[in-house]
Amino acid sequence: MGMCSRQERIQKDIDVVIQKSRAEKDCLFADFRYSDSTFTFTYVGGPRR
Repeated sequence: MGMCSRQERIQKDIDVVIQKSRAEKDCLFADFRYSDSTFTFTYVGGPRR
């Protein structure tokens, strides 16, 4: 139970960061998921300069 609630809190915190980042026009993260003890960020590469 302790580990699960810790992971849920971490996921909620990261969800807030992703939501705020999406509000920015140059956000580089498309998605965040948690499954099987793995946190996954989907990175959308910015334009090459």
